[in-house]
Amino acid sequence: KKDNHIKHFNWKRDLLDPLGTQEKDRVIVADIRNAVDGDPSPKGDGGLLHETRGIEVGHVFKLGCKYTEALDLAVLDENNQRQPVIMGCYGIGVNRILAAAIERDGGNDDHGVIWPAAIAPYQVIITPIKYEGEMKKTTDRIAAELENMTIAPPARAGLTPGLHQPPVDVLIDDRDERPGVKFKDADLVGIPLRITIGDKALKDGNVEIKPRTAAKAELVPVATAAARAAELLQSL
Repeated sequence: KKDNHIKHFNWKRDLLDPLGTQEKDRVIVADIRNAVDGDPSPKGDGGLLHETRGIEVGHVFKLGCKYTEALDLAVLDENNQRQPVIMGCYGIGVNRILAAAIERDGGNDDHGVIWPAAIAPYQVIITPIKYEGEMKKTTDRIAAELENMTIAPPARAGLTPGLHQPPVDVLIDDRDERPGVKFKDADLVGIPLRITIGDKALKDGNVEIKPRTAAKAELVPVATAAARAAELLQSL
């Protein structure tokens, strides 16, 4: 109650005894507050607490044996004795994985999302300046070549080449829009790799390939564009 004070209050005597509990030694009186950024390490080693943002993408709840005992579900242990099964709930949030990927360091910039190639909606976007004539033929050719390829996982992923090689997903931006609009939209969506097909480069037999985070595009011969794109995707 506001402005109501009691003198000489004792936790163990006045609170626990009326409740009939004997666990007096479990009561600790201390000054307690929430930890804040910059707090010193309790180990006294000179370390400081740093507060950062986080997101829960998965969880495990231990249910114990409550339900398995009710169902009489058991297994035999090494001594051939029946033991109830310990149950748990294991959850993972797919939408939270996407949020974590975007909010991580390097997951976004001023232009939009930066997807890792493994979970991007499309790994490659092909942007012809005009989807007609020779540019259309080149676009369709590179797209078909890429869709028949697979991406070897990066070494850091700990996956086995051959067993974890998803096909390349390709998006063709065939809209009748200005190139700048197409480029901005591709960056906003965050597609890891963009192949641009324009008149000038195509006259010399080349196309432009630009990773989402690269400052400049590189000129690549049409004949090797798909292979070069697949190579770049292994590190994205």
